[in-house]
Amino acid sequence: MVFIGGIERIFAILLHVGLSIIVMYGVFSSKRGYYLLALTLHFLVNASAVLVPVWFSANHLLLIELFLIVISLGLFFYCLKLKKVWGMS
Repeated sequence: MVFIGGIERIFAILLHVGLSIIVMYGVFSSKRGYYLLALTLHFLVNASAVLVPVWFSANHLLLIELFLIVISLGLFFYCLKLKKVWGMS
């Protein structure tokens, strides 16, 4: 169980760094939609901790962690795409 907690922290850090990059991109490009995107993604990850146990009664911890991993990795690859848009190779 300790191992799952460590993995969760790694992906939580990845999520928060990615959300910060999304907000920073929104500020520099003067597009408020990116702030709303970051806010929505953060809400979805937090809400999953409450809603997944309600929807699925068995083995909910792994489902919550899986959701966090999917969102974090998706955000990571999206930030890599933004790196190209900013002209950073």
